[in-house]
Amino acid sequence: FKEIRGLTAGVRRLVFPGVLIAWALGALAAIHIGALSPGPALLFAGVMVVTGPTVIIPLLRQAKLTPRPAALLKWEGIANDPIGALFAVFTFEAIRLGYGAGHAGESATFGQLAGSLVIASALAVGFGWLLGAFAARIFHRGWAPEYLKPPVLFALVLFGSEFANLMQEEAGLLTVTAMGVTLANSRIASLDDLRHFKESIATLLVSGVFIVLTANLTFEKLTGLEARDFLFVAAMLFVVRPAAIFLSTIGAGLSWRERLLVGWIAPRGIVAVAVTSFFGAALVSHYAAAGGDPALLQSAERLTPLAFLMVFATVIAHGFSIGPLARWLGLSSAERPGVLIVGGSEWAAALAAKLQEMEIP
Repeated sequence: FKEIRGLTAGVRRLVFPGVLIAWALGALAAIHIGALSPGPALLFAGVMVVTGPTVIIPLLRQAKLTPRPAALLKWEGIANDPIGALFAVFTFEAIRLGYGAGHAGESATFGQLAGSLVIASALAVGFGWLLGAFAARIFHRGWAPEYLKPPVLFALVLFGSEFANLMQEEAGLLTVTAMGVTLANSRIASLDDLRHFKESIATLLVSGVFIVLTANLTFEKLTGLEARDFLFVAAMLFVVRPAAIFLSTIGAGLSWRERLLVGWIAPRGIVAVAVTSFFGAALVSHYAAAGGDPALLQSAERLTPLAFLMVFATVIAHGFSIGPLARWLGLSSAERPGVLIVGGSEWAAALAAKLQEMEIP
């Protein structure tokens, strides 16, 4: 948590009320610009509040931002990933209860749904904390040898995710997030080695999941994208995201430069695509079984192509603009990575002289 010292208010505002503002504005844009039905629009907007760490962290490394905006973007991505998935769960369950229902006591049922989701989320966070503390204890006590630490941690992550998903769909994201935060603050000596393993396995898994998801995306769906879809994505980039950030960070102690940068940078990644694909297909099945309203079916079928369009647009736009924008705003670190030479041999002195000649610090 040392990364967010002095930024606690800013990070808290990005999570609440930031995600709620982004959800509401995104849903309005999806309905009035994207021409989606209200149910699918709410689901899609809920998922699109995510800015996952698998996408944002490589961008931060590339841009070399100063610590404050880098920490804001990183922790927003970490916190909002599971929240967006839970928004999708709540919206989907609400649609299942409300679509074609019209029965008495529906409001109480929605209240029970919200209550059960909150309780399951709290249990998932607590379970993640327990798993993280358990893993830290194993590593601190030396109960797992160095070469077994990565597979042991990987097995615990899989167990925690699947067990939490049994309590509540998509709650596994909350569990593994809480587990990761607990481990990161437990001062494990081999944490860097575990992080390297995590980065390697994440690259392989994310690439594989993208291949699996795109296998279900037909050419007809891609060519079926219309002008309203591109206008909706533009509204999400240029209106919804900046407005949500500027409104939620009023009085949070952030400079206008930091708010402008954070308000623009919001790449979507694997979580947005995976969750949208899953619930989009589930919505299509639900609407078809409930009577097959053509407008609702069409909206549900458009969710996955829209998610891929959103990911493509944000990764391209934000990936190419984060560096120039950060330098223009004065939020790019001017420090160059240097070379540390240990020893005072003749060869080391000659190497140091050559590096100095090449103006390498």
